[in-house]
Amino acid sequence: MPVELNDHDLERGYFRVRIAKRASIGFPLCFFFLMLFAHRFVLAQAPGTTTSDQLPSTPPATTLSAAHQGNVPAQIAAGQAYYGGMTVRRNYPEAVKWFSAAAQQGSFEATAWLGACYLYGRGVAQDAGNAATLIQAAAQADDPVGLRFLGVMYAEGQGVPRDYTKANQAFVRATQKLDANSFDQLGVLYLRGLGVRKSAFHAASLFTKGARLGDSWSQLNLGEMYESGNAPHAQGGARNQSYAMALKQYGDSAAQGNKVAAYKIGHLYEAGLGVKQDYGQALEYYRQSADHFYPPAQVALGNAAELGLGTPPSTVYAYIWYSMAADQGNDEAEKRLALLKPKMNADDLQQARTLVSQMEAMRTGN
Repeated sequence: MPVELNDHDLERGYFRVRIAKRASIGFPLCFFFLMLFAHRFVLAQAPGTTTSDQLPSTPPATTLSAAHQGNVPAQIAAGQAYYGGMTVRRNYPEAVKWFSAAAQQGSFEATAWLGACYLYGRGVAQDAGNAATLIQAAAQADDPVGLRFLGVMYAEGQGVPRDYTKANQAFVRATQKLDANSFDQLGVLYLRGLGVRKSAFHAASLFTKGARLGDSWSQLNLGEMYESGNAPHAQGGARNQSYAMALKQYGDSAAQGNKVAAYKIGHLYEAGLGVKQDYGQALEYYRQSADHFYPPAQVALGNAAELGLGTPPSTVYAYIWYSMAADQGNDEAEKRLALLKPKMNADDLQQARTLVSQMEAMRTGN
């Protein structure tokens, strides 16, 4: 349950996408290279499924037309679309362009988003000082997005000294303005006891409010509390009922493109927690998560390929999935790779390494 202001934190509550339609992991190697590109290297494409490389390169014409005409909400919408990369291809320089245009017209929400771009060097040179100036200006104007980003900066210690008390104060002010994701951020502080007295009850209450406002991270965190049995109103009840409530929250979150939630649903189906065990369903949700570069989902798919869970066993595919996760620094994937290699014959190992190298070359254009 992250406090850090990363790409996915900044997208919280702004970018809604449909869950990808179901696809099959088991397909002949002769079709493999047709599917290799970006982060969908090993996903078989089903009709109607949208991958990052197939997303439109620009927002809807009506949005861009209004943005070019100086419409501030349209400029912010265009910036958010380019920043998030959920509905259009991610393009940080374009995001900066439109956030800047709206900020120049006096939008403090756009000023806050522009500050976030500077904080992490998205489309501009990283500049924590400038980021703090922009986000603080938005917060001082009582803009809820500015208040939220200021809270996250204090919680993370980026651009300002870490101060959980000030983070709490900023999040409280943002929740008073019904900023959906700030309920999640504040809930995390209560769940961990950071700057406030630790309280699962208050955390669950805040996650519930955020979830009702449609925040995918509140839904995810509330689902995790249900799954673990730590949600106060779930304690003492039947575990299957608690799992069912977790599944509901995860489903709402995953429907907005939350990759962690999709992975969580996959885990419930794989383990048969609150639902009938179904490896096929588990793989569908793991693929949705892996589609967004989530290492645990890639490891889960590698494990399924290695053991033949819901798909024909293939050490080659297992090697590829583990490699994708290991390349992102996932320790579990590295351990599994080390255990898998001695089980592979020389031809399969060479084939897997060749495929991984060709995938990387296609990704980088080299």
